[in-house]
Amino acid sequence: MKTVSSIEYRVYSEEDKMWVISVGWRIVIADRKISIEYRVKKDKGNS
Repeated sequence: MKTVSSIEYRVYSEEDKMWVISVGWRIVIADRKISIEYRVKKDKGNS
């Protein structure tokens, strides 16, 4: 099992709203199979 790519970034909205959007994905190659894991998490934080 080998992880080829793992990327995650967050987006902060302007001013006081502080919406945090986390988008992350990784490409895993195992046994000649390519699987892509993808997740999106959206949180509203307090400033």
